[in-house]
Amino acid sequence: VEEARALFDLTIQRAVALEHPDRIASARAARAELAIREGEPTASALEQQAAVAMDAVDNPRAQALLWPWRIRAAWALRPPEEAIRQSFAGLDAIEALRTEQSGEADRIDVYASWARDYRWIAGRLFERFDRFPDQAFAATERLRTRALREALRASRIDAGPNESKVASLGDLQRVLGADEAMVLFQIDDDRDIYGAPAGGSWALRVTKNEARAIRLGSRTDLEAWSTALLELLERPDELYEATALRLGQALLGGALAGLPSTTTRLLLVPDGILHRVPFEVLRPAGPDHPAGRPLGLDFEIALVPSASFLVEERRQRRPDQPDGGGALLFADPRVDPAKQASGPVALRDSGPLPYARREARSIARTFARSPRSSVSRSCARINRSDNHNPR
Repeated sequence: VEEARALFDLTIQRAVALEHPDRIASARAARAELAIREGEPTASALEQQAAVAMDAVDNPRAQALLWPWRIRAAWALRPPEEAIRQSFAGLDAIEALRTEQSGEADRIDVYASWARDYRWIAGRLFERFDRFPDQAFAATERLRTRALREALRASRIDAGPNESKVASLGDLQRVLGADEAMVLFQIDDDRDIYGAPAGGSWALRVTKNEARAIRLGSRTDLEAWSTALLELLERPDELYEATALRLGQALLGGALAGLPSTTTRLLLVPDGILHRVPFEVLRPAGPDHPAGRPLGLDFEIALVPSASFLVEERRQRRPDQPDGGGALLFADPRVDPAKQASGPVALRDSGPLPYARREARSIARTFARSPRSSVSRSCARINRSDNHNPR
């Protein structure tokens, strides 16, 4: 540790001598990070020096690269309210960098590069959900909605007029019905490769009148059980039922507990491998849900790409358009060859379905289209972009 301190101090001296703001800020941030980790009495002062040096950097990308450190330092040294302010300032800087990128792929790459930081912030806020529910919801929804909109843009699909709009927790609760509950998932590691806390896996359950965050199991377990269930779907047996019970309990056991008795519809916002999970077959146990009973027998299940899209959709629904007055159609997905070869047997043996697309278009013509119908279909298709590239 003493050698590391001496090396960082020497690096700071040389960066100052070279009058290189980027290197000065990076060196001071590294020195402050070491002080925080070791509990040095000077940690707060060193963090302040690094923050001043960072503010002097006029390169937006260099500043964005330093924000993850600054956010974590704030959570280590400052009251939660100040840490939250710093966290959202960092997200603002990352999103401002996105607008400066010239190509669609570059803008998507911004969110991919900093996704772990969004998740890390969300994890800290989920841990304090009772105090900061609105901020926790905002952190997780910002990543989901903005990344989704960039994917839509890259696919040349209209993302709607409110491209920069991210719904608040209050916005979502105002459009939910008394018979609905939304569950938003975050799937992330509990610890990063250095052993420091990561975002963790969470389920956020929202109804019209309440919201609560539920800590889930490890990402490794959730992904292993999800993969096993997908394979076992090809040959249902006792092991399949046990896996459906175990995964269902892990993902939804807490979310179903205490659910209002009026709830008949679950709106699920998956993350990661959960985009591939058939939630209807899961068998979570609970006081109001008997063990071994498939979820789809007790609830109508709907997958939603993000809360913001649901809010926008319902706000723009025509007054004369009843709930359920449309159709969501999927046809002839393009599957990545590598994922097809390693996927379930049914996927491995499947080929193109050119007439399915024609059938879907024919069905679509029988429905009166609302102004948002094309966006709704696009969003749902992008929602499964882990496995399907929409045409």
